[in-house]
Amino acid sequence: MNSKRIFTFGEILWDMLPSGARFGGAPANLAFHAGQLGAEVRLISAVGNDQLGINALAEMQAKGMATEWVAELNFPTGRVDVVLDQQGSATYQFGNGQAWDAIPWKEPYAEQLGAADVFCFGTLAQRSPDSRSTLRRCLEACGDATIRFLDLNLRRPFYDDDLIRDSIAAANALKVNDEEFAMIAELYGIEGTDVEVAEELTAKCNLQTLAVTFGEKGSLVWHHGESHHCPSKPVGIVDTIGAGDSYTGTLIVSLLEGLSVADANYRACRIAEYVCTQSGPAPRLPSTL
Repeated sequence: MNSKRIFTFGEILWDMLPSGARFGGAPANLAFHAGQLGAEVRLISAVGNDQLGINALAEMQAKGMATEWVAELNFPTGRVDVVLDQQGSATYQFGNGQAWDAIPWKEPYAEQLGAADVFCFGTLAQRSPDSRSTLRRCLEACGDATIRFLDLNLRRPFYDDDLIRDSIAAANALKVNDEEFAMIAELYGIEGTDVEVAEELTAKCNLQTLAVTFGEKGSLVWHHGESHHCPSKPVGIVDTIGAGDSYTGTLIVSLLEGLSVADANYRACRIAEYVCTQSGPAPRLPSTL
């Protein structure tokens, strides 16, 4: 990979599933999946000084993930109650006042982020002033050449129009799902086909990359003027938790590796489909992928 460096910012959570607790959080899932594909990944986050925090750090180490940028705080480690419908789609119920709401800034971040190839962030960790302030400092520290990749990942009720606009303005690459795509098209007053909306959105928001996942209808990627649609393949869905994160991580790594837009999108689709066939957000990939 030529030592490409990816940083992710945001929540570490334990997904409380009917089958038991699973390590997760979108930035953590993305970091895991990108790391599986050979990237050098650092997660900027926080856990509590409690058993779930100890377990989270142990889980990261077992998965081969770096932990030195994860702060240990006197707040409870993040957890979210997950409810699955009959199709395996998840809804989430988040608690308040968790460790990832207070992710601290540390001065060594500035130099490291200045040399980052990609800095990934979302909207959920911005629900609290402390983590939002740290995120802004991270974005300011990124170098001019750093890809600032926003995986929108909206979770009610932790967003509004201003947060969406501000987050997109801070990014030069964006990934959304189909519902989010329709929402931001309306927010920016853009109408037309998916391709027309994407072209106008990338121009209006100065995005070099835009990825849209459509579930069973596949995904679309626009990257430096090129576009590609990848149809999905039918799979036996266990749950969809982490599928979008695996897609984003795979797409980022693949584009950094120099794959074509078509090949990067295809690879990301196939890996996301595999994640849907497994329980939990961060399964290990088989050698065939």
